[in-house]
Amino acid sequence: MFEKYLDAKKDEKENIPEAGDDYISVKKTGKVSSDFKQEIKLDPNSSFDNLIGKGNTYLEHNELSKALNQYGKALALNSKDPVALTKMGVIYSYLGKMDKAIDYYKQALEFDSKHLDALVNLAIAYISQGKFKQAITSLEKAIGINPNFSDIWFYLGNSVKNIGDLERAITCYKRAVKINPNDFKSWSNLALCVLNQKKTDKAIEYYKRALLIEPKDYISWNGLGLVYIQLRDAENAIKNLKKSLKLNPAYRAAILNIEECYKAIGKFDEALEYVEQGLKISSTDLELLFRKAHLYQLKQDFSLAQETYEQILKIDKNDFPSWNNLGNVHSSKKEFKKAIECYEKALKIQPNYFLSMQNIGIAYGNMGEFKKAIEYFEEVLKVKPDFLPALNYIALAHSELKEYDKVIEYQKKRLEIQPGDIKTIFGLGFSYLRFGKFKESIVEYKKVLESDPKNMDAWFNIALAYSNLKEYDKAIEHFEKVLESKPKDYEVLARIGNCYFDTRRYAQAVDYYQKCLEIQPDLVTILIDQGIAYYNLNKKDEALKSYHKAWELKPKDLPIIFDMGRIYIEMDELDEAIHMYKQALEIDEKNELACSQLLWLNMKTKLYEEALVYSEKSIEINPNNYNVYNNLGYVYFGMESIEKAFECWEKSLELNPEYAYAWHSLGEGYEKKEELDKAMKFYMKAFSIDPFNQIFIHSLKLLYEKLGKDYDIKAIKKETDKLKGKKMDVKNP
Repeated sequence: MFEKYLDAKKDEKENIPEAGDDYISVKKTGKVSSDFKQEIKLDPNSSFDNLIGKGNTYLEHNELSKALNQYGKALALNSKDPVALTKMGVIYSYLGKMDKAIDYYKQALEFDSKHLDALVNLAIAYISQGKFKQAITSLEKAIGINPNFSDIWFYLGNSVKNIGDLERAITCYKRAVKINPNDFKSWSNLALCVLNQKKTDKAIEYYKRALLIEPKDYISWNGLGLVYIQLRDAENAIKNLKKSLKLNPAYRAAILNIEECYKAIGKFDEALEYVEQGLKISSTDLELLFRKAHLYQLKQDFSLAQETYEQILKIDKNDFPSWNNLGNVHSSKKEFKKAIECYEKALKIQPNYFLSMQNIGIAYGNMGEFKKAIEYFEEVLKVKPDFLPALNYIALAHSELKEYDKVIEYQKKRLEIQPGDIKTIFGLGFSYLRFGKFKESIVEYKKVLESDPKNMDAWFNIALAYSNLKEYDKAIEHFEKVLESKPKDYEVLARIGNCYFDTRRYAQAVDYYQKCLEIQPDLVTILIDQGIAYYNLNKKDEALKSYHKAWELKPKDLPIIFDMGRIYIEMDELDEAIHMYKQALEIDEKNELACSQLLWLNMKTKLYEEALVYSEKSIEINPNNYNVYNNLGYVYFGMESIEKAFECWEKSLELNPEYAYAWHSLGEGYEKKEELDKAMKFYMKAFSIDPFNQIFIHSLKLLYEKLGKDYDIKAIKKETDKLKGKKMDVKNP
């Protein structure tokens, strides 16, 4: 019944974000940060400047210990020199000792608060530590001193971007490229910013500017791929991401993005190739392993998916999303108890992990334990009250329990979160329909039609609601609307036929049933309904044709056989009726109705020996069937065994003293014996029980005439009223 809620992400968000990358203050090298330096002329004749110059040369060749030695000697000559202090900070930043680097930058600024190199490198150090507000303060001071360095604007753009000020970041990058139009890093970061604002055209323009300056810029090729991902253009996204990976096969962001693209277009094998490429670089990369496992899930290779999730959990047993998805694998294999164990492990690590709560509920739902499922969906909603899938599933679980009031309650909650959501409004209308609240259902479906006038399901369900309200003309009107769009919808044709049938407009019912059967000729229920409609139109031959077609499709359907037998009796085709009831006995040899009808039919056709056979069968099946004894009495009556006939009629009345036909039978018997007074009393008794029976009235009238008495129905009625509820002796009335 339920489908598991797949979680293919490590960040617990509802959508996997594309892996974007921007140029930061940290170079993609072994060094921790780049340094900022102004062009300063050194005097080679000065021992201090000579030491600084040598230090710079060593620094350029990445000989950090030698550079550190030279700068240290310079500081020995002048411990307050901001240049030497700044250079010492740069060396320590390269060595990854940021706190020591920051200390040197601060010392430099104590002696020269406007030392630009110290301010900018201090900001770079803060950026590497994620202290963006402190970095911004230093960079703003640097810009106040000299606003014409593009690198400073670049660093400031990165810093304000990281605290969420996208507009200011854009301003900074634009200022950087205005100062230096060849600053491809600022062009690239500017593109990523406008992409975050969904300005895809501008993003493409800026990335292309970056790539025009630096064609080997793999970060910008990846960024261009991101733009096309946002545009849902997988082909162009993949093309650009491949260019990024050609330049840098180990570039993780591009690997993640190209995997996402191939997965989105259903090319799971290609996606796996790139994941494997990433895992060759880092075999324990949990994100890549997670994606690999999820791809196996999508390929429905659950054994490999399970193996990969278990590999992740060996590396990190507390990776709760992997426990969750391992549960999903077991759930896909219908191993719901194992799935629940995995979800519970995820919750033990992360108690408020609502996806695992949700999946436990789904597992219980699939096991048919809907009350247990509801408990977990309720827990999900405590953690995340606006989680729409939980509202859907809890409504579904209540629906399975036929608790439609609860279904409606949760659908209304969904509408509070998503007002005007057509799908939910439609579902609410359907719940009202199932709950028997037909007027409310119509109101909801009309809302659907206001938004979507061509929603044929809404028209159909409104018609159903009107049918249940017995407003058949309105139902027909709405069904006809569906037919305008779907003229060969046989179910709609049948429903219109039913509306006409229920209003006793049998001719119109027959027409629509016929249209339905021309499209779908093997609908047994419609053939039967058509047969009944013909019967009510007194077209018994046509009725039998419909029934015969139904019988051909369902040759062992007893109600069809009995209906046909009854029609044959009314048409006085008793041999055909006998044939039908014999067919019934071939299907069910102990069918009481078939036996009793064959008894009666053989009695009517004076096949008394046959009638006796069926009477024995009938009594064997049900010894208390008073109707059978009454008919058996007529068999003996026809065979001139009048005393045996009386025994049977008396037995019938012993079983049911209020059986009017048996009293009437006694009357016939005594009239045959010319004991007319007794006959009159028994006829009167039958009439007292059923005063509207035309057979009883006719028998009384004939007997009155036979006795030469005036027939006064009112007087008879008054007389028979005295007999009501009174016992009568079957031998001496």
